[in-house]
Amino acid sequence: MSDKGYAAEGGATKAPTPNRCFFQISIGGEIQNEKIIMELDTRNCPKTSQSFLAMCTSARRTAPKSPQPTYRGCEFHRVVPRFVVQGGDFERFDGTGGYSPLFGKHFADEYLQGKHDKAGLLSMANSGKNTNGSQFFITLQSTPHLDGKHVMFGQVSRGMNVVHKMVDVERDARDRPITLQKITIEDCGVVKESNCEDRRDACRPETAKKQKKHSRSTSKKRKRSQSDDETSGSSTGEDSSGEMSRDRPRKKSHYQTRKNKRKRRSHSSDESNSSVCSNTHARDRKKKKDKKRRKTHKEKKRKRKRSSS
Repeated sequence: MSDKGYAAEGGATKAPTPNRCFFQISIGGEIQNEKIIMELDTRNCPKTSQSFLAMCTSARRTAPKSPQPTYRGCEFHRVVPRFVVQGGDFERFDGTGGYSPLFGKHFADEYLQGKHDKAGLLSMANSGKNTNGSQFFITLQSTPHLDGKHVMFGQVSRGMNVVHKMVDVERDARDRPITLQKITIEDCGVVKESNCEDRRDACRPETAKKQKKHSRSTSKKRKRSQSDDETSGSSTGEDSSGEMSRDRPRKKSHYQTRKNKRKRRSHSSDESNSSVCSNTHARDRKKKKDKKRRKTHKEKKRKRKRSSS
């Protein structure tokens, strides 16, 4: 996205954090592991962003009488290499349908000053001036001939690998993916992480776990360094007068520390042995009970046979 979409870094007022939404894509029935995450320019294009978010958050009915406006279950009906991938027609899946759930069939353009100067830009598809609906496209390279004609309201912040995979599908003469390799939006919604503006990888659960571990290790290191500083200050044993004190605490020798470690190991091994013994006693008791039950059962059978005879 061009820098004009947001406030300048040195400006007095900061731009509001753009809303983030995601697409979970399947290509030929195979769901992709990575999601496409998009940032929306809610400052310059509030109306377009609201309509797009409404399409992402609305749930689709299982058997609707009329198609409900949502991107979930929608297909990318047009794939043009080195140009765009287009989708958003939830009515007919061919580029002739779709409308906004908030503003109806068509709504007006806003902020046409956005530049289509790189790949991964999110822009509205239309059939002329002020004819925005639900269809959109993602650029695959700079397309300056679209400037001033289409509302560029966001960009792909992560997941361009999936977009490039979408370009590799087999297409027909109208640049539509064949039925065996159709591209479907299996799931969509809003990314809830609010503090992922500058560090995109922090949204991933793996990196979040690593950060927690790192913070724990750093806190432990700080505690150790503080304790070492205290011991070093006490080991010097200097009084306020500057003389060395005789009753300073002695450090444990290497032999004593090894001795303590052995004691701990022996204590832990004793505990484990005691637990093993208790388990064996319990098994023996169960075996004895089972034997008694079998004997009583056999005796009852014999008595029945005798009484019947």
